[in-house]
Amino acid sequence: MERFFLKIIFSTDKTRKIPTPIPTVNMSIVSNLISLGSATVGMVLIALIVAAVVKMFGGAFKKSFKRLLWLALLPLLLWSYGTLVERNIFRVVPIEIVSSNLPQSFNGYRIVHISDLHLASFEGRNRALIRAVNKINEQNPDLILFTGDLITISPRELGGGLQEILSGLRAKDGVYAILGNHDFCTYGKWESKIAQADALEELKLRIRNMGWKLLSNSNVIQSEAKNL
Repeated sequence: MERFFLKIIFSTDKTRKIPTPIPTVNMSIVSNLISLGSATVGMVLIALIVAAVVKMFGGAFKKSFKRLLWLALLPLLLWSYGTLVERNIFRVVPIEIVSSNLPQSFNGYRIVHISDLHLASFEGRNRALIRAVNKINEQNPDLILFTGDLITISPRELGGGLQEILSGLRAKDGVYAILGNHDFCTYGKWESKIAQADALEELKLRIRNMGWKLLSNSNVIQSEAKNL
Protein backbone atom coordinates (compact mmCIF):
# COMPACT_ATOMS: atom_id res chain seq x y z
CA MET A 1 0.00 0.00 0.00
CA GLU A 2 1.30 3.46 -0.91
CA ARG A 3 1.36 6.04 1.85
CA PHE A 4 0.01 9.44 0.81
CA PHE A 5 0.73 12.83 2.32
CA LEU A 6 -1.70 15.57 1.31
CA LYS A 7 -0.19 19.01 0.87
CA ILE A 8 -3.01 21.56 0.96
CA ILE A 9 -2.11 25.00 -0.32
CA PHE A 10 -4.47 27.94 0.14
CA SER A 11 -4.32 30.61 -2.51
CA THR A 12 -6.15 33.73 -3.62
CA ASP A 13 -4.44 33.52 -7.03
CA LYS A 14 -6.57 31.43 -9.42
CA THR A 15 -3.73 31.28 -11.98
CA ARG A 16 -1.33 29.46 -9.62
CA LYS A 17 -0.23 25.98 -10.75
CA ILE A 18 0.97 23.05 -8.64
CA PRO A 19 3.97 21.06 -9.96
CA THR A 20 3.52 17.36 -10.60
CA PRO A 21 4.71 15.40 -7.53
CA ILE A 22 7.54 12.92 -7.86
CA PRO A 23 7.12 9.78 -5.67
CA THR A 24 10.12 8.47 -3.78
CA VAL A 25 10.77 4.83 -3.02
CA ASN A 26 12.54 3.27 -0.08
CA MET A 27 13.01 -0.50 0.22
CA SER A 28 13.62 -2.24 3.52
CA ILE A 29 15.34 -5.33 2.16
CA VAL A 30 17.07 -7.17 4.98
CA SER A 31 14.00 -7.68 7.18
CA ASN A 32 12.00 -9.16 4.29
CA LEU A 33 14.54 -11.41 2.54
CA ILE A 34 14.28 -14.19 5.14
CA SER A 35 10.51 -14.54 4.79
CA LEU A 36 10.82 -14.06 1.03
CA GLY A 37 13.35 -16.92 0.77
CA SER A 38 11.24 -19.21 2.94
CA ALA A 39 8.16 -18.54 0.83
CA THR A 40 10.11 -19.20 -2.37
CA VAL A 41 11.41 -22.54 -1.10
CA GLY A 42 7.90 -23.52 -0.04
CA MET A 43 6.47 -22.66 -3.46
CA VAL A 44 9.18 -24.67 -5.24
CA LEU A 45 8.55 -27.70 -3.02
CA ILE A 46 4.85 -27.55 -3.79
CA ALA A 47 5.63 -27.43 -7.52
CA LEU A 48 7.96 -30.46 -7.16
CA ILE A 49 5.37 -32.48 -5.29
CA VAL A 50 2.59 -31.73 -7.77
CA ALA A 51 4.90 -32.48 -10.72
CA ALA A 52 5.84 -35.81 -9.11
CA VAL A 53 2.18 -36.70 -8.74
CA VAL A 54 1.61 -35.82 -12.40
CA LYS A 55 4.50 -38.12 -13.38
CA MET A 56 2.94 -40.98 -11.39
CA PHE A 57 -0.08 -40.71 -13.67
CA GLY A 58 2.03 -40.75 -16.83
CA GLY A 59 2.67 -37.05 -17.28
CA ALA A 60 5.97 -35.30 -18.04
CA PHE A 61 7.70 -34.29 -14.82
CA LYS A 62 9.97 -31.56 -16.24
CA LYS A 63 7.23 -29.92 -18.31
CA SER A 64 4.75 -29.98 -15.44
CA PHE A 65 7.31 -28.63 -12.98
CA LYS A 66 8.19 -25.65 -15.18
CA ARG A 67 4.54 -24.71 -15.65
CA LEU A 68 3.73 -25.06 -11.97
CA LEU A 69 6.86 -23.15 -10.97
CA TRP A 70 5.78 -20.04 -12.87
CA LEU A 71 2.29 -20.23 -11.39
CA ALA A 72 3.78 -20.63 -7.92
CA LEU A 73 6.12 -17.67 -8.31
CA LEU A 74 3.45 -15.28 -9.58
CA PRO A 75 1.74 -14.61 -6.22
CA LEU A 76 5.16 -14.55 -4.58
CA LEU A 77 6.32 -11.84 -6.95
CA LEU A 78 3.19 -9.81 -6.25
CA TRP A 79 3.70 -10.21 -2.51
CA SER A 80 7.33 -9.19 -2.85
CA TYR A 81 6.42 -6.02 -4.71
CA GLY A 82 3.84 -5.06 -2.11
CA THR A 83 6.18 -5.80 0.80
CA LEU A 84 9.46 -4.46 -0.53
CA VAL A 85 8.33 -1.61 -2.75
CA GLU A 86 4.71 -0.52 -2.56
CA ARG A 87 4.48 0.12 1.18
CA ASN A 88 7.64 2.22 1.05
CA ILE A 89 6.41 4.64 -1.59
CA PHE A 90 5.74 8.04 -0.06
CA ARG A 91 3.79 10.26 -2.41
CA VAL A 92 2.84 13.88 -1.92
CA VAL A 93 -0.57 14.74 -3.36
CA PRO A 94 -0.98 18.52 -3.75
CA ILE A 95 -4.45 19.97 -3.32
CA GLU A 96 -4.98 23.69 -3.91
CA ILE A 97 -7.96 25.50 -2.46
CA VAL A 98 -8.66 28.70 -4.36
CA SER A 99 -11.19 31.19 -3.06
CA SER A 100 -11.54 34.95 -3.23
CA ASN A 101 -13.10 34.74 0.25
CA LEU A 102 -9.82 33.63 1.82
CA PRO A 103 -8.06 36.21 3.98
CA GLN A 104 -4.88 37.51 2.39
CA SER A 105 -2.91 36.02 5.30
CA PHE A 106 -3.93 32.58 4.02
CA ASN A 107 -2.50 33.12 0.54
CA GLY A 108 0.14 30.41 -0.02
CA TYR A 109 -0.54 28.81 3.37
CA ARG A 110 0.60 25.17 3.33
CA ILE A 111 -0.92 22.35 5.34
CA VAL A 112 0.50 18.83 5.22
CA HIS A 113 -2.02 16.17 6.20
CA ILE A 114 -0.77 12.75 7.32
CA SER A 115 -2.65 9.85 8.85
CA ASP A 116 -2.68 6.14 9.74
CA LEU A 117 1.03 5.54 10.22
CA HIS A 118 0.34 2.39 12.27
CA LEU A 119 3.88 2.35 13.63
CA ALA A 120 3.88 -1.42 14.12
CA SER A 121 4.44 -1.57 10.36
CA PHE A 122 7.62 0.52 10.77
CA GLU A 123 9.28 -1.84 13.25
CA GLY A 124 12.86 -2.30 12.08
CA ARG A 125 12.27 0.24 9.30
CA ASN A 126 13.57 3.41 10.93
CA ARG A 127 15.24 4.59 7.75
CA ALA A 128 11.91 4.45 5.90
CA LEU A 129 10.27 6.61 8.57
CA ILE A 130 13.19 9.06 8.45
CA ARG A 131 12.70 9.44 4.72
CA ALA A 132 8.98 10.02 5.26
CA VAL A 133 9.68 12.74 7.84
CA ASN A 134 12.23 14.36 5.52
CA LYS A 135 9.74 14.23 2.67
CA ILE A 136 7.16 16.04 4.78
CA ASN A 137 9.62 18.68 6.00
CA GLU A 138 10.72 19.32 2.39
CA GLN A 139 7.22 20.68 1.72
CA ASN A 140 8.04 23.60 4.04
CA PRO A 141 4.60 23.38 5.69
CA ASP A 142 3.01 26.13 7.73
CA LEU A 143 1.00 23.49 9.56
CA ILE A 144 1.05 19.70 9.89
CA LEU A 145 -2.14 17.82 10.75
CA PHE A 146 -2.08 14.19 11.86
CA THR A 147 -5.56 12.67 11.88
CA GLY A 148 -5.26 9.49 13.86
CA ASP A 149 -4.03 5.88 14.10
CA LEU A 150 -0.46 6.57 15.07
CA ILE A 151 -0.30 3.04 16.49
CA THR A 152 -2.00 -0.29 15.87
CA ILE A 153 -2.02 -1.97 19.29
CA SER A 154 0.19 -0.37 21.92
CA PRO A 155 2.10 2.86 22.61
CA ARG A 156 5.22 0.71 22.80
CA GLU A 157 5.24 0.90 19.00
CA LEU A 158 6.79 4.34 19.47
CA GLY A 159 9.91 2.66 20.84
CA GLY A 160 13.02 1.73 18.93
CA GLY A 161 13.73 5.35 18.05
CA LEU A 162 10.47 5.96 16.16
CA GLN A 163 9.25 8.55 18.65
CA GLU A 164 12.48 10.50 18.27
CA ILE A 165 12.20 10.36 14.47
CA LEU A 166 8.64 11.73 14.49
CA SER A 167 9.78 14.49 16.83
CA GLY A 168 11.66 15.81 13.83
CA LEU A 169 8.52 16.97 12.03
CA ARG A 170 8.63 20.74 11.59
CA ALA A 171 5.96 23.30 10.67
CA LYS A 172 5.84 27.05 11.27
CA ASP A 173 2.54 26.87 13.18
CA GLY A 174 3.22 23.48 14.72
CA VAL A 175 2.04 19.89 14.45
CA TYR A 176 -1.50 19.10 15.55
CA ALA A 177 -2.89 15.61 16.11
CA ILE A 178 -6.08 13.82 17.03
CA LEU A 179 -6.60 10.21 18.11
CA GLY A 180 -7.91 7.46 15.83
CA ASN A 181 -9.74 4.29 16.83
CA HIS A 182 -6.50 2.28 17.12
CA ASP A 183 -4.97 4.98 19.33
CA PHE A 184 -7.52 4.21 22.04
CA CYS A 185 -5.74 0.84 22.47
CA THR A 186 -8.95 -1.11 21.90
CA TYR A 187 -7.36 -3.83 19.75
CA GLY A 188 -4.89 -5.21 22.29
CA LYS A 189 -5.44 -7.75 25.04
CA TRP A 190 -5.08 -5.86 28.30
CA GLU A 191 -5.13 -7.24 31.82
CA SER A 192 -7.87 -4.81 32.77
CA LYS A 193 -9.69 -1.68 31.70
CA ILE A 194 -7.34 0.25 33.93
CA ALA A 195 -4.33 -1.12 32.04
CA GLN A 196 -5.94 -0.08 28.75
CA ALA A 197 -6.65 3.39 30.12
CA ASP A 198 -3.03 3.66 31.30
CA ALA A 199 -1.84 2.72 27.81
CA LEU A 200 -3.99 5.47 26.31
CA GLU A 201 -2.56 8.02 28.74
CA GLU A 202 0.95 6.84 27.92
CA LEU A 203 0.27 7.38 24.22
CA LYS A 204 -1.07 10.87 24.87
CA LEU A 205 2.05 11.69 26.87
CA ARG A 206 4.35 10.36 24.15
CA ILE A 207 2.52 12.44 21.52
CA ARG A 208 2.93 15.59 23.58
CA ASN A 209 6.58 14.76 24.25
CA MET A 210 7.13 14.71 20.49
CA GLY A 211 6.13 18.36 20.45
CA TRP A 212 2.76 17.67 18.84
CA LYS A 213 -0.34 19.50 20.05
CA LEU A 214 -3.02 16.91 20.81
CA LEU A 215 -6.62 18.00 20.27
CA SER A 216 -9.43 16.11 22.00
CA ASN A 217 -12.91 17.55 21.57
CA SER A 218 -11.25 20.93 21.29
CA ASN A 219 -10.15 23.51 18.74
CA VAL A 220 -7.41 26.08 18.35
CA ILE A 221 -7.80 29.57 16.87
CA GLN A 222 -4.71 30.87 15.13
CA SER A 223 -3.94 34.57 14.80
CA GLU A 224 -4.60 36.54 11.63
CA ALA A 225 -8.03 34.93 11.07
CA LYS A 226 -6.55 31.43 10.70
CA ASN A 227 -8.93 28.98 12.35
CA LEU A 228 -8.18 25.35 13.19
